[in-house]
Amino acid sequence: MLLYNLLSAFKRVSLPEEMHDARPKRLRFLVINSVGKVVRHACETVLRCADALARTFADAPLTQ
Repeated sequence: MLLYNLLSAFKRVSLPEEMHDARPKRLRFLVINSVGKVVRHACETVLRCADALARTFADAPLTQ
């Protein structure tokens, strides 16, 4: 029940109105998979970022 309430709040606050009725599987593919992909290779776990996200991080200035 807690997960259901958190997901409902996330949809209402963070997403556009047309996504308010989206099911969790659709949200996973649209929101989470668009950021990147977790890959495990040679005993290392790596996050492979999507191209647009990688460019955003590469162009961002380093702040301290």
